[in-house]
Amino acid sequence: MTPAQWQRVRELFEAALDAEPANLRQWLQAESDDADVCAEVESLLNHHSRAGSFLNQPVPESVPELLDEEEALAAGTVIGQYTVVRELGRGAMGRVYLATDSRLSRQVALKALAPHLTGEASHRERLKREARAAAGLTHSGICTVYALEEIDGHLFIVSELVDGHTLREEITGDRQPRAEAILSTARELADALASAHEKGITHRDFKPENVMRDRTGRLKVLDLGADGKGGGQLTLDASVNVGDVEVTR
Repeated sequence: MTPAQWQRVRELFEAALDAEPANLRQWLQAESDDADVCAEVESLLNHHSRAGSFLNQPVPESVPELLDEEEALAAGTVIGQYTVVRELGRGAMGRVYLATDSRLSRQVALKALAPHLTGEASHRERLKREARAAAGLTHSGICTVYALEEIDGHLFIVSELVDGHTLREEITGDRQPRAEAILSTARELADALASAHEKGITHRDFKPENVMRDRTGRLKVLDLGADGKGGGQLTLDASVNVGDVEVTR
């Protein structure tokens, strides 16, 4: 399957989870005329109903085809005013690098958006609009977007470098957090998301992997504004679930 087909598989998979159609096969045929895509979505949904863990599996392991379009940038590679130090991670939107900004003499997170997301002009322009909107957010709980760069036909999002660990690592760690800590975490996240909602921006891929706690203990929401999907949004209100605790602001 092509990267575009895998992307469509993900969109239909998530849409089916929301819609819960009575007749899955009929619903899929109405949504797509690609038999391979429909078969893959049906297979994933069958596995999901039994295990319920598909979305917990990292994208690099579940659909590596999305990330093998280009080699990772080597240390020392110069992209405009940025010099790559090392790769920090990768996901559905592309690869993230630790880089040095030569003009401002600071380290940044440089996200190279995956080519399969930017190949179509409409998707490319949408990603640009959403990155610009995210750059307008000023909240201590939201990772700051510094710039959107288009270099040699490739799109890069330059953002604040958060030194710490993800909320996923915190949740799956050996230490059980106290109820007060969970409550504080939920309130911080709700406040950050509410600030974005006031500006009309909705996080489309809100999950523990996209929240980091820096070395001062402050939470930072990452990747707010774009998820690379052409489909619907993950709409959050002021009620946020963290672990087994639900907090309403």
